[in-house]
Amino acid sequence: MSEVDAAYRPVHRAVLLVQATLDSPTFRSSVASTFDQIDGMDKWLNGWVSSTSKLVHDMLALEETINTYLARSAADAIVDNDYTLLALKRVADGQRQYWTQALSSVKKLDSLLVDPIRNFLTGDVRNFKEARRALDRAQKAYDSTLARYVGQSKSKEASALREEAFLLWAARKSYLEASVEICELASQLRLTLDTLLIQVCGDLWDEMGRSRDSWNDAMRWTREMARVRAWAKNLEATESSFRRQLQTARKELAETALEELKPSRELDDYSTSTVPYLGSRGPVNTDQKRVMDKQGWLFLRMFTNKPIRYVWVRRWYYISGGVFGYLTPGPQGVLQGEQVGVLLCSAKPAVGEERRFCFEVKTKIHSTILQAETQKELIEWLDAFEATKKRFFAMDDPDSLPGGSDPAFTISPPSVPEFAAKAIDAEDVGPGFERVATLTAPIQDSRQSIDANGGGRRSFTSLGRDMASRDDAARIMQKLDLHRKSNYSTSADVGPMSSSAAGGGIASLISASHHLLPVHRTGGSASRALTSLDKPDSLAPSTLAPPPIMTNLSRTAVAVTAERSFRALPTSIIANYWGSDIWTADKAPAAGPGGDAHTQRPLPPDYPTELRAQNAQFRLLFPTAPNEKLVLVFRAAWSSSTDGSPSSKEVAGQGRIYVLPEGVYFYSHDMGLVTAFRIDLDAITEVTSAAGKDYDEISLHLSTNPMNITLICIKVFLDELELVRSRLNLVIDNLQREQPLDTAGLISSLINIKEEYGEKASPSADSWEEVSSTQLGEGGRSTARGGGGGGGQRGHSRPPRTHQKIQPPSPDDFKAEGMTETAERTFELSAKSCFHVLFGDKSFVFPKLYFDNNAKNISQGPWMLSGGKMRRDYFFSAHYVDMLGRSKTAHVHDYQAIDVYDDGCYVVTHNKTAWHLPHSSSFRVVGKIVITQLAKFRCKLAIYAAIEWSKTPLSKNLVERQALQDAARTAEELAETATDEVRKLGPRSRTSRAIEVYGRVGSQREPVVFSPAATDSSKKEWIKPRTLTAMLLETARSFAESAVSSIIMWAFDGLRKLYEVASAQRLILAFLSLSLAINLLLTSTESSAWWKERRAANFMQRVVPDSMTKAIYLADLSEVTAPSPWAANSNNSNSTCLGAYKTLLDATDLEAPWEEAGSTLSSGASQAMARRLRRTRQKLASYRYDLVVAMRVVNSIEREAIQSELEKWLVNENSLCDDLDVAMRAGGGRADGRFSSLGRGSLAEWRERHCSSCRRDLEARLGERRRMTMSEL
Repeated sequence: MSEVDAAYRPVHRAVLLVQATLDSPTFRSSVASTFDQIDGMDKWLNGWVSSTSKLVHDMLALEETINTYLARSAADAIVDNDYTLLALKRVADGQRQYWTQALSSVKKLDSLLVDPIRNFLTGDVRNFKEARRALDRAQKAYDSTLARYVGQSKSKEASALREEAFLLWAARKSYLEASVEICELASQLRLTLDTLLIQVCGDLWDEMGRSRDSWNDAMRWTREMARVRAWAKNLEATESSFRRQLQTARKELAETALEELKPSRELDDYSTSTVPYLGSRGPVNTDQKRVMDKQGWLFLRMFTNKPIRYVWVRRWYYISGGVFGYLTPGPQGVLQGEQVGVLLCSAKPAVGEERRFCFEVKTKIHSTILQAETQKELIEWLDAFEATKKRFFAMDDPDSLPGGSDPAFTISPPSVPEFAAKAIDAEDVGPGFERVATLTAPIQDSRQSIDANGGGRRSFTSLGRDMASRDDAARIMQKLDLHRKSNYSTSADVGPMSSSAAGGGIASLISASHHLLPVHRTGGSASRALTSLDKPDSLAPSTLAPPPIMTNLSRTAVAVTAERSFRALPTSIIANYWGSDIWTADKAPAAGPGGDAHTQRPLPPDYPTELRAQNAQFRLLFPTAPNEKLVLVFRAAWSSSTDGSPSSKEVAGQGRIYVLPEGVYFYSHDMGLVTAFRIDLDAITEVTSAAGKDYDEISLHLSTNPMNITLICIKVFLDELELVRSRLNLVIDNLQREQPLDTAGLISSLINIKEEYGEKASPSADSWEEVSSTQLGEGGRSTARGGGGGGGQRGHSRPPRTHQKIQPPSPDDFKAEGMTETAERTFELSAKSCFHVLFGDKSFVFPKLYFDNNAKNISQGPWMLSGGKMRRDYFFSAHYVDMLGRSKTAHVHDYQAIDVYDDGCYVVTHNKTAWHLPHSSSFRVVGKIVITQLAKFRCKLAIYAAIEWSKTPLSKNLVERQALQDAARTAEELAETATDEVRKLGPRSRTSRAIEVYGRVGSQREPVVFSPAATDSSKKEWIKPRTLTAMLLETARSFAESAVSSIIMWAFDGLRKLYEVASAQRLILAFLSLSLAINLLLTSTESSAWWKERRAANFMQRVVPDSMTKAIYLADLSEVTAPSPWAANSNNSNSTCLGAYKTLLDATDLEAPWEEAGSTLSSGASQAMARRLRRTRQKLASYRYDLVVAMRVVNSIEREAIQSELEKWLVNENSLCDDLDVAMRAGGGRADGRFSSLGRGSLAEWRERHCSSCRRDLEARLGERRRMTMSEL
């Protein structure tokens, strides 16, 4: 992006924070001015609170007296009961209501006014005062440390110097932190104060509104109070964004400044060193502006007279534009000293000085010793001197003044005496420095000098300067009334100007910008102050915008700029408005290409007073803007959006919008962040508006511009929407004229439009283009370029007009009753131009449409007057093939008639024959083409269609529907063709151009035969004749397709509704609900089973025995397999001990639970042994049963295996027996020879016995298996 494009980008600049990081004179003056304002505000708020508290106290003391007064009663016996008593009663009721409301309102003052302001004073103001004290301490510590550091001798050790440097850096760090903190707190305090005061005023206004009968005169401002409250809400809405940006800027600037100021830790950097060159060579690169322009703090060596001794004073010096000068913070603001051309002086290191980093600036008769803080700064200053000299020697006087003087060869005093640093103002020695009683100018010369900016001849001596500037200063002070003070302003505040003076209005506006707090006024002053604010129809507000940096001389800078013309803004004025940066004007918002800030033309003689001060402030806010004059200023908040790029950010602000004949400038100052940028009027393609309750909105639609902004939404709170919109449109339209009005004519038109904006609409298209400058000034325009909404109800009434203006027809004036709108388009063209594009004698729009629809031999007749209307005929033939394949030709006659021919509305009826449809002779397709004016270069084309029947057939509805569909398609083709023709003609073309290209209406007398090229119809689908059968089939097919598509659409609608309902949260909730349901089902199933088992277990515990186990005891086996072990030994039968043991065994019932074993025994040991034996035997018996079952299973498996093998063997044996039977029945000689008769008989006997047994056994096995299978089934 080029430098010009980069300058266009609207960015937020923390101007005061930048000055705080530089510790410039502007910062110190601005902080001092802020402190004075805060002190005045504190006194004013405390006085307001105390007076309100006293009022509440005194009124409460009168409460008893008022109650006694209201308790009076009338003697109803002597007065008339019908009238007199009624009157007394009504008066008593009214007084009671009035005083009750008054006492109630006074009692609420504590909560509505006293408490919020008191909390603000004890909260935010106290915190600010603490930060102020911290800044004062840090500043004193830094100044004293800096004075001690720069006063060190060259002979001091490097380690000690490094220690002092780090002490200075620590003090500078603390001072910087305190500085940026005070800047941020000041911005937040201003915002909080505005919000607080608006809240208090709003609450008081609401309380006054409750007693409306007592405040009827003041209720007319209710809307304005509501708008102010809406502005405060908008300010609070954007506060967080600005606060984040301010904190980000504070962090970045503080870190960068601390990093640049951090001293080096190398001892070699603190050793005694000299400059590497003594003026013998210049800097390495002389083309860089940063080398040629230099600024910063330097220490100036001065001396006192009695006794003579040297002191060092710190001042802000700069080299810019070929001059060497200085700035110093004074009691009123930033003051400027004398400037010396760099070609009149030489700079070289002061090697003989005891202090470090000193250099000498020497003229013919005077020498000045200056000291830098570091070696690097010393080299940069010397490089700047050398580079500036080489530049001015090399150039051929491009910056010479008209008088022939060159600033590089000139010694000039300050061009503005009000900003001159005089002897008393030059005592700017900070804490830690010695003050001197009198100071002389640091650089003087005995010869004459010329003012570089003013071009006048002045004396350069102090006496001459004082005498030369005394008249100017007296005149400015007389107009500004600087010797007077307001209720809480400092001695440098600007007071009201004299109304008789030429600049009186300017000073009044400047004064009104800073005296709007509700201080008590008396007599006519209060009414005049109120009246100054009540100018809703003026070209500019009655107050000025807050400057980027506020000092006590900022308002004086506006007054001086308004009174005088400067070739370039003086450094002193820029320092009191933008900062001490000498290239601040270069950083200020650029004016865009073509800006010329060096040829300032005088103001017109009748230039409005309210615009003079605004124009002066505009020149300060936009120093590089072109030299056009302001024509309109209004207050608004805005937000902009780019072309949809995700990385782009929205730029917002609230402040002033300055309108010039060729551009719109936006300026805002929010919480210390300054935003200023420019939009060309040529880039605005459309202006729309909409009225609202809290604010009105104006939208600027932009075309291609360097900032890539496509839309700017402007919120208007206090100004009239209709008036602002009409004036803005008038300025834009003036730029589009072939001969735009000059500034005086444009301002006159803007002033005149305030009387007509509510009633008079825009002229017609033709009159707009043919209107003269005088007519434009008288009429203007009031409609939005984009057809915006109305302004709504206004809070200020307008006087009724004495005569009625002719208004052009609006788009809603024409009502096509009984017709269907088939197409609509909006063109950036006047209505008359669009009419000639479509219906001019040379226009071939309609013949082209006929040709695209299979028409041949098209003849377009001329416009002829017939029956009081202009009419033209179309004749053409259409070739087609019927159902039998025969070629036929249809000869068709259509015509057009102009129904309405007005400058702002044109209506043309087009009667067509639908030759391709059935019953074409029984009806005609009637189309109406309506062209209406929307704005000067904006019109609307609307096409309507209807069917007129001469005979009504049975298939009327079917044919009519098809005819309307064909008419709608033809209307769309006509609209597209018109769009192409308008695009060829170009947007915003004049009517004369359209008439030249497409001809007039009615000037041609002969018909024109249209014969387009064959390629024109290659891309079009010609119209084919339709039969009733084909139309019925198509209708049925369309109905079926509609039904299917409806079903599909319903399905898709259901899915879409389901998709809309099924959001992420709802899906999660659905899954959660499903999971809960499943878990609940499974849990309930498991719980039910558990409860069933529990109930079964409880039931089984109640049943005896509680469980059934299968067990085989040893006694059972003994009974079956062997005799009793007790009988094996005869000796045991007589053993008493064994008998007792056997008794214990027998006492245990093997069928009973083991817990009950031994329950009949009396001994505990016996019971324990019985239970133990019972448990052991139970386990062993169960195990034994399992073994027996397993053994039975093994036996069963073995038995099955044997049975299977047996069946296989029997089958095999039966097979062998069958083979033997076959062999024996075969017989033969071989068999007879092999076996004897005895052998054959033994074999047969064996076969009979063995085989028959095998067969019987096999059948028996198979029969047994079948029985087992049937039993299992």
